[in-house]
Amino acid sequence: MNKYLLVVLAVAIIFGCGKNPLTTTLGGSSGLETADNITVNTTWTAAGGPYVISKSIVIKQGVTLTIEPGVTIGFNPDCVIYVDGTIIANGNLSNKIYFKNESSSLPYLSYDSIVLSAQATNCSFSYCEVNMNIYNVAKPATRYFIRGNSDGAGIVLFDHNKLSYTMLYAENSSNLNISNCTLSHSSIGNWSYGSPASYVLTNILLTNGGLSFTGSGVISISNSALENSYSCISTSGTATISVLNCNIIYTGIVGSSYAFIASSSNQTATGNWWGTTNTATIDSKIFDKNDDGTKGTVNYSGYLSSAVTGITGCGW
Repeated sequence: MNKYLLVVLAVAIIFGCGKNPLTTTLGGSSGLETADNITVNTTWTAAGGPYVISKSIVIKQGVTLTIEPGVTIGFNPDCVIYVDGTIIANGNLSNKIYFKNESSSLPYLSYDSIVLSAQATNCSFSYCEVNMNIYNVAKPATRYFIRGNSDGAGIVLFDHNKLSYTMLYAENSSNLNISNCTLSHSSIGNWSYGSPASYVLTNILLTNGGLSFTGSGVISISNSALENSYSCISTSGTATISVLNCNIIYTGIVGSSYAFIASSSNQTATGNWWGTTNTATIDSKIFDKNDDGTKGTVNYSGYLSSAVTGITGCGW
């Protein structure tokens, strides 16, 4: 299965890119048009916003865009923030940072919002609320919030955020550390056919979404709750996953999808709650070597007898 089909299966989106200038909207009225790229350290303030990205922008290498607490940023169709430098969007419990989709017009040429290049460094997002739903269509569509591109990107810290109708994706040597986050109708994943992408996920509360990893990614998931009517965890290629102390609850029809779909590598999923202690039922929710000889085996030994508690997600 190729990487594009995996993404369609996960959330039915496509992506592309283009680079143009940026226009900001201040307080709901048209603001001044800036240069194509951010070439000096820049701060977006709550007093200066809200900001609408109406044409794409590049944050140049060595330059930082800081987004202050209380800022709202909207993305028009096909408008992207490309990061060759650093983007820091750290809100707080009292003043979140809001990212949203601005238009219901389809189709989009690009479903990206923020793209991190191989030069991107020290990017961080905390206390952000993200809703990238493309409204007023028969079936809600989504767009990426963050995508580490095929060149790879440095470690991205993602903590205490709430996401709806969006995706976090990394390619090749991109790295994401995601903790204390709540996701609804959203997905986290990678495709990696060069240097492996690396993910560390901790205290994730995910409903009606999934985790999809392919290629040679290395993923660690702990102390998280994954509930979905499609696959909770899907792997392919040689991607390897370690899952520990999680609630993995598949709510769909067994056979149409599964709680865990293995790649060709053996997977470790010990010490988790599967919604039952009946091993036949757990087996029926896992698609691995027992179902397809090309797959690895999912080791779910040491399964828990009750749900893991204390999983809070973002906590707000």
